[in-house]
Amino acid sequence: VNTVVSGADAVFDFAGLADIGESNQKPVETARINVLGNVILLEACRKAGVKRYVFASTLYVYGKSGGFYRCSKQACELYIENYHDMFGLEYTILRYGSLYGPRADRRNAINRFVAEALEKGTITYYGAPTALREYVHVDDASAATLAVLDPEFENQNIIISGNQPMRVGDVLKMIQEILGEPIEFEFLADDQS
Repeated sequence: VNTVVSGADAVFDFAGLADIGESNQKPVETARINVLGNVILLEACRKAGVKRYVFASTLYVYGKSGGFYRCSKQACELYIENYHDMFGLEYTILRYGSLYGPRADRRNAINRFVAEALEKGTITYYGAPTALREYVHVDDASAATLAVLDPEFENQNIIISGNQPMRVGDVLKMIQEILGEPIEFEFLADDQS
């Protein structure tokens, strides 16, 4: 890690265990990969004199759901802020909404919703149909991500999301309308995700 960050002006940390369901099944691995991995990278950046540390977090970091994934992101943000306070490492924390777009796999909600609808005729969601999500296309998120290297975004928490919160139930109905087939929706308790 020290070799990789040596000579870098900015380091983007987008690594980690990001699937909420997997994180909830693997709390120790989530802490090791997400939190300890973040601290190891922060320390390497401090030693190398990196000018900016950019971290991928989540818009839902202080929400009520998300389990061990959410608390790992909270811990990471606290470490980043403390590295700034104690060592002067400049940072930008990016709090992404719910991403969608090309190259997504089944861990991505929109990808999974469409695949389940096509394959099974049902969509399962862990949470309430009234849960609000802010969806953002990966191309828009990418453009915003690069823009944060501007000095005005130093030591800031930046939200990168869509411009309109949507209820999950409404998103599922849109998928049903687009596919033009009846789809059954199943809403399960969030603690199972």
